[in-house]
Amino acid sequence: MKASERIIDGLKQGIDRHWRYTKNLLNVKPEYLLTVSVADALTDGFDGICGLDLEIKLEEPTRRLWGSLWINAVGYKNYFPLVKQKEYEKYKMIRKGKVDIYVECNSESWIIELKGFNPSADEIRKEIVRLTQFIAANEQKNKCRGCYLAFPTLLDRTEWIESTVLAISGNAPFLISFESEKVETLEDPDDGMPVFYANCISIVCI
Repeated sequence: MKASERIIDGLKQGIDRHWRYTKNLLNVKPEYLLTVSVADALTDGFDGICGLDLEIKLEEPTRRLWGSLWINAVGYKNYFPLVKQKEYEKYKMIRKGKVDIYVECNSESWIIELKGFNPSADEIRKEIVRLTQFIAANEQKNKCRGCYLAFPTLLDRTEWIESTVLAISGNAPFLISFESEKVETLEDPDDGMPVFYANCISIVCI
């Protein structure tokens, strides 16, 4: 099963769990239940990798991961002189904060970010820009093999999301794709939300 499929499965599980806890699907904030559920789904493995071989971390500081990518790519000896150079500004991460899920397996890693229901176009753009930085570090010669942004929506927003992704991707030297799954909750419209859409944007090395 692909990583994006595992992530969508975890997203669905997290929303179902949140509903059972609170009887409120729309207010999935903070996204902690989504994070835990997606991480749990990833423990089953993806892309031919056994889940037992994966190390999964939650809420890892962006700065730490960014430095780790560069050190892994160029080595300690070359990394610290690079930091001191004036042009190092171009190597800095645009956004700080933390990454929701960080997955490692030997010399490869993956990053997953999650959002609650109906994130704005601006939120999606900011996250994609940050995630593409991980992929592009050291001219893509680093251990990050893929980044993913997953979120649920009330309506089918495929056209809108695809246009947003297309506008950002341009001639990027990596592949950005989008998947969406319609989920029927079997809830009565008067009691809950009968349908929602689980979405995942994938950014992977070509």
